Amino acid sequence: MTRRHGPLAAAEVAKGATQVAPLLEGDAEQVLAALAAAGVVIEAVDGRLRLSPRSAVDEALAARVAAHKPAILSLLASRPDPAALWRQAVELVAGTVEIPPDVLEALYAARVAWRPLKDR
Repeated sequence: MTRRHGPLAAAEVAKGATQVAPLLEGDAEQVLAALAAAGVVIEAVDGRLRLSPRSAVDEALAARVAAHKPAILSLLASRPDPAALWRQAVELVAGTVEIPPDVLEALYAARVAWRPLKDR
C-alpha cells in the first residue's frame, strides 16, 4: 500500500466522509502533544516530517499529522535549534571545567532533539 501524506491521506484512512472529522480535530499543538504522549519524536527535515519510531504512529494519528503538516512545520521552525543549544551548553561547560578530549568530542557528536518532559 502506498502511503500518501496530505489532506487526501486523511480521507483515505478514514474510508468515508463521516469519519474524517474526528480524525482531523484539534490543532497542531494538540497533534504534537498526542505524538509526545505516544513517545514519538518529530523532526522537520527539508520540509518533511520525520517521526520516530514510526511504528508508534497509528493511522488516525498519521492522518492528523498529515492534515496539520504546514502548521506543524511552522511550529517546529519557530523552536530554537536543539543542536545549536547543545553546542552552546557544551562550550559553556568546556570553558569552566576540564573535560577529556575524547569526552568532549563525544559531547559535540551527540545527536539531540526536543523531547517532552514526563510528568513527575
